[in-house]
Amino acid sequence: ITGFNVTPGLVTMSWYGPLDGNYQVEWTDTLSPANWQVGAPVVNNLDGTFDFVDDGNPPTLPFGGSRYYRVIQLP
Repeated sequence: ITGFNVTPGLVTMSWYGPLDGNYQVEWTDTLSPANWQVGAPVVNNLDGTFDFVDDGNPPTLPFGGSRYYRVIQLP
C-alpha cells in the first residue's frame, strides 16, 4: 500500500502491482470475528497503479466506528 487517506466520509487507498494485475478490495468493521465483504469489483489498471475509493455507499455500507481493509491479488 503506497497511500491511504481518510477524510470525513471518504477512504482512498493506492498501491503498485504488475501491469496485468487484478485485485479485489475487501472490508470488515471488526477483526474478531472478521466478516470480510467485497468492497468493489476487481480493481485493475494498465500502468501498474491501482486505486480504491470507499465513500460508504454500496457495495460497501455506511461507515461505523472502525473499518479494516485488505487487498487480495487475484490469479
